[in-house]
Formats: sequence, C-alpha cells, structure tokens
Amino acid sequence: MMQHEATHYQGTLCVMGSGETAPTMVKVHRSLLENNQHTATDPLYSIIDTPYGFQENADELSQKAVEYFRVSLNKSFKVATLRSLSQVGGYVQDVFYDQLQRSQYLFAGPGSPTYALKVWEELQLGSLLEKILLERRVVTFSSAAALTLGSFTLPVYEIYKAGEVVRWEVGLGLFEKLFALKVAVIPHYNNQEGGTHDTRYCYMGERRIKILEDALPDDAFILGVDEHSGIIFDLKAQSVETVGISAVTLRKHGDTMQIPSGSKMDIETFFKIPAAKLKSIEITKTTSPGLNPGIVHITSEKTDDTKTHVVSDPLEAELRRLKKEFETEIETPNFEEASKKILELESTLTEWSTDSLLSDFDKQGRALLRSMIVRLGSEAAARAIDKSCLLTPFIEFLIKDRSIARSTKDFTKSDEIRDFLIHSGIEIQDSSQGTSWSLRDAIVSSTDN
Repeated sequence: MMQHEATHYQGTLCVMGSGETAPTMVKVHRSLLENNQHTATDPLYSIIDTPYGFQENADELSQKAVEYFRVSLNKSFKVATLRSLSQVGGYVQDVFYDQLQRSQYLFAGPGSPTYALKVWEELQLGSLLEKILLERRVVTFSSAAALTLGSFTLPVYEIYKAGEVVRWEVGLGLFEKLFALKVAVIPHYNNQEGGTHDTRYCYMGERRIKILEDALPDDAFILGVDEHSGIIFDLKAQSVETVGISAVTLRKHGDTMQIPSGSKMDIETFFKIPAAKLKSIEITKTTSPGLNPGIVHITSEKTDDTKTHVVSDPLEAELRRLKKEFETEIETPNFEEASKKILELESTLTEWSTDSLLSDFDKQGRALLRSMIVRLGSEAAARAIDKSCLLTPFIEFLIKDRSIARSTKDFTKSDEIRDFLIHSGIEIQDSSQGTSWSLRDAIVSSTDN
C-alpha cells in the first residue's frame, strides 16, 4: 500500500468540489458525522476561517457556515480562527492550533488557497492534519481549501482574476503524507459559469490546464472534483467512495477518466488507476454476478478525451422546475397549487441561503419569486368572477317580486323579501326613481318603478 507501512490511519478525509454549505451536501456531511462517532460526551466540531480571513465579510461567512450545520445537521460548530499573518506566532495561533488538535470534525471551504497557505506556513498544517487523521476523526476540505491539499496548489485568483503567469504553488502535501503520492487537487472541475468561455478545471479552461499539466512531474496526476460532488477516503477501512450529484476525474498527461458518484473501491485500486493508460479504461458501476454490489469494475473501453461530465447548477435546475410547474398551474388555472409553488420556491431559496459560494441563480431566484407573486395576482384579478354578475338575475327577480307585493299592498311579503336580501348582505334603497341594490356598499343595479 502507498501509505507508510508502520502507520495506521483511522480517520476520514473528504474532498468536495463545491457546495460545501448547500442542501446538496447535507447527506454527505451527515454520513461523515455518523460514521465517525467520538467517545467524548461533548465532541468539538470546527470551521476553519483562514481561507476567507482576508474578506471584509469573514464574520458573515463564518456565521452562515455555523447556521448551516446547526439547522441542517443539528450540530454546533465553532469557528477556529486564524485570519491573518499578523496573528501567526501569537496567542491567536496557539488557540487555533489547540482547537484543531481537539476537533472531531474539521471543515474548511471557500476563499483563497494561496492566502490560506501563507497563513498556515509556519503552522505546518499538512503535518497537523496527518496527525489528526491518525485517530477516528474527519477532515473535510472543499473549494479553495481543497486546492491546498495536494503537493501542488493552483493560485486560481492570481491567474484567473489578475492575469499572472500560469503556474503551481507548493501545497500542504497531505496526499503525499498519507499515500506517498504527488497529487494536484482541482475542485470546481466541471464549472460552467463562463458561458461563452471555458471555465472548467477551476476556471482555468482547457488551454491553461494543459500548461499546468505539462509543468507537473511525471509521477504526479490531477484529482478533479466536480461541483456539488466529493470523494471520501476512509483510511481505516482503506476504501474510497464518490458522493454528490456528479463525478470525480483522474487526469494524467491529458488522459482522463471519470468516476461517477456512488462508486466504491479500495484505496489501492483507486490510486493504481493514474498509473494505467487512462484512455483505455473506463470505470463503471456494475451488478454483474460474482462482483459485490456497488463495487467499481474496470472495463476495457476507450473513453473520449474531450468528454466532460456536465451537470447544471442544482439551484438553477430547481428554479427551472418550479417555474415550469408554476406556469402549468396558472394556465389550468389552479391558483391554490400555483401559490404552493411560490411557497416551495421561497423555502428552496432559504435552504440555499447558507451556501458560501451561492451563484447568481440566487438573485435570479429572488427575481423569479417576485415575478411569480405578481403573475399570480394579475392572473387572479383577470380571471376573477364578478359576484354581482352572478347575483343580478336572482336579485332583480326578488326585487321585482317585492315591487309587485308592494303594489298589491302585500306588505308582509314585501318585508320578508327585503329582510331576506338584507340578511344576505344585499342592501336595497327605495326612491322616486325606483329600487336600487348594492353589494358591499357598491351600487351595482337598479329597477324600474
């Protein structure tokens, strides 16, 4: 095995591509927490704030993450704070280090990978994480934090936003410590935000990922993790499982292989894959006789080099579904069901509000919510039936009958009709011009003398 032979790790490492605080990953967090129960009566769960420590809204991001775990998983997480180089070497760092050592579940997510690495450098966080994983504990790194785990880290903001030279930075090297393997972790692997330009591979696109790949040593490879997806390394069980809504990709020298969500295999099998000719093999889930259900089987099939696993943003997909269903109910028309779709949309947006990397689809969702309310109101008003139109023939018949009774001096009958109309919410007024009636204080019709 690639692991140090004398070392027996007991913990679990989870790498997520994105969606770390979105509804899509609640199930993953829950399984990690449930499968790594601690004997302590009050286990410590921690959120590392370093990757986004430079941001002005760092407090807000921490609070959103705390709220996500509290509401979605009924767990109380505490923020392990080390936000700047000025705190390194002082009391804040000591408290941070102590909290990490005692934590049963360590979580880190969005921000800048290179900023985090600079702050963590003196701390030697890679060695600390390795030590933590000797015990039955969990380390979950996603998005920017996931970029730091390999031997090589992509300075994504410097390249994509500032136009700096395409290059690697030195990472934490956790995979090298655990498995003696040189890996570059690339989250947001299937990103599609660019629209007209290629933003796959964590915003690098095909041209730049090839440059980066060429800069890797021959014995290194890329571990790509799609958005709202992840990979779990159970070090005690020596197993690997892909989770979430999409896939994980192994890439080496331009050859790629996708491993779909729900795949399971032992760690040794997983890490042998990059050493093989990735073009010539494809991993598929199988239920063939003689193979354990859920175990991944390697078959000899050539894959398409340009093939990518495209999954639309899950929030976008949900907005489209609710919009379509709402319009169907409006056209029926079924205003009660249409209103339920509005409420469902509001609940969906509330669930997604804790996502630290919430896309523009959140703004679209709010705009959609408002437009649906407006549409419901306008359609209801347009289709509303004027009650007076329905009542007019019956009321005029009674008023005419009352007029006949009055002309024949049958005042008993006349009074009975008048009292019945008043009791029914219809007011009548007698004048020299005739008898008029009103519904809810609006005069809507009149009769002859």
